[in-house]
Amino acid sequence: MTAPAARRPAPALHAPSAASCGEGAAGPLAVRVLTLFAFLACFAPIAAGQARAASSPALEFTEGRPFQGAVRRDMARQAAQAAAETMAFGRAVFLLAEHPALLFISAGDAGSFSPPLAGLARMVYSTRVTALGMRGFPPNVQAVVQVALEPSPDLDRAVKKALTRPDLLDLYERAAILQAELVMRYDAAAQKGLSMNPERGGTVEKRLKLTGILNRLTALEGYMALLPRLEKSWNDPLAAHAKLARLVELAPDNPLIRTAMAEVLLQLDRPAEAMEHAGEALALDPGFARAHDAKGTIFLRQRLPALAADSFSRAIAEAPSNPDYRAHRAAAYMVREETALMCADFAKACALGNCEGYAWAAEKGLCAPDAAPGPDQSARDQDQSACGAAP
Repeated sequence: MTAPAARRPAPALHAPSAASCGEGAAGPLAVRVLTLFAFLACFAPIAAGQARAASSPALEFTEGRPFQGAVRRDMARQAAQAAAETMAFGRAVFLLAEHPALLFISAGDAGSFSPPLAGLARMVYSTRVTALGMRGFPPNVQAVVQVALEPSPDLDRAVKKALTRPDLLDLYERAAILQAELVMRYDAAAQKGLSMNPERGGTVEKRLKLTGILNRLTALEGYMALLPRLEKSWNDPLAAHAKLARLVELAPDNPLIRTAMAEVLLQLDRPAEAMEHAGEALALDPGFARAHDAKGTIFLRQRLPALAADSFSRAIAEAPSNPDYRAHRAAAYMVREETALMCADFAKACALGNCEGYAWAAEKGLCAPDAAPGPDQSARDQDQSACGAAP
């Protein structure tokens, strides 16, 4: 669709205030997941109605944000687009909840992997802007953005592939939650800016605050655009570093971006700088397992295996089902020549799906061959190994 939204009248849209929906705030991931669902609960009825009204096969979602006073039209438009995308992916979450692959998982054992649906939606769906426009009359004018939600061409295959990357699912999930929080923060700040008279002053400070929030949204979008480059490590780390450096400038308080920068810098053999970014990430989010893992990897590169093992243990405490963190701690134990602990961690990593380390250790005669539980063995057997138990 290329026609402006104003040519096709959209239903009246009034965003709930931050007071009614709650303003997002940093905190434990479980609490922040509730923030995302609170956002969806506020806006879902509007989005569902708009989606049903769409005449094209793709679901379409329209959001508007008012502008006047300290709030410029371009600011309102960016916020409206972020809100529309959040609602579109929220709808994708409900669609994915009924996908056969996920129904199969939910019918399995209690210990089965439960994928974060908001992260999965970002991996297998995409959005595109289909219309821009304005609606209303002065002084109640809104910038309006319409986006279409589109599934991957082969959705079943995309879902199955995404489910093999729990690390990426977690990162996309965190990004989705943060986007909803930032939209809420923008709405709360914009409420005051709309009533400001530019001639009486104060608009510069308010615009700076709004610009800061919108910069963080821009940085978050850039970060998610980089995530497809992340495999076991970052592809083309030089190019990734150049992009991440810009994103850090836009959002210095984003732990996802800081952790990615730490990982890329370590790939570029710059461990001291990498440690600075990992430390910043953990100062912003002490419970971010990936940042603890990055810090442990840096310590291991610096030949400090005791500190590395401690950081990996913190990562495991935050994400006990992640096999890579177990394998990384096993490497630290190997450097310390603590073979029993190494074998225990390699065995548990294998039970969780990463058997490379255990296979290598068994081939070298360091661990008993065929003693590790396979990745499809029940959760109660994952604590057993031939080499003893890790703490």
